[in-house]
Amino acid sequence: GDLVTSHGKVWRCTLDHTSSVNDEPDGTEASASEWQDAVGYSESDLVKVSGVAYYCLQNHTSDGAINEPGTGSNWQSYWQINYTRYWEEYDELMYTQLTVLGKLVRS
Repeated sequence: GDLVTSHGKVWRCTLDHTSSVNDEPDGTEASASEWQDAVGYSESDLVKVSGVAYYCLQNHTSDGAINEPGTGSNWQSYWQINYTRYWEEYDELMYTQLTVLGKLVRS
């Protein structure tokens, strides 16, 4: 996949897509709202908690003790950090080698 740099890190694209503000590799989201307790969320909703964006995996009603993104006892059944839909952090040594070879896609 393509390599990009964002916020001082290198990311490799893991799923073909057209880039937008909803898929920044560093996990931030311009369009995500703050997560709230006791709210109905639908699959593919985007929320933020402490500046990190999460993608909803299944319909549910939020409960801070169980499914608050990043902290609830079972949060990973309901949420995924958003950048993992399209991106993975890339090895710094490989990035350096590709940059020397002129193969960095964008910076």
